[in-house]
Amino acid sequence: MFSNRRLENLIMVDNSSFVFGLNIGNGVPVLPFYDCPEDDELIPLERYLMTLKHQDVQSSNRRTFHLAEYSQHNDHFALAQSLFRL
Repeated sequence: MFSNRRLENLIMVDNSSFVFGLNIGNGVPVLPFYDCPEDDELIPLERYLMTLKHQDVQSSNRRTFHLAEYSQHNDHFALAQSLFRL
């Protein structure tokens, strides 16, 4: 699908993380949109994407979202402990 693109320059934005599961380092998770006038999810997304202009997408996403940790735990409690250092 992305054979002519370098992965470090590819960004996948979706509210379903399984979409970028095979390339989790390139995924930017967002909350689902339900036609709500107060929805402002695109504002922080725009800010984050602008910071990626001259950075490696995978390294920045790894530092920001910690998505790889989701697959390393068997239960939600262990994941929360890891993410929030409980």
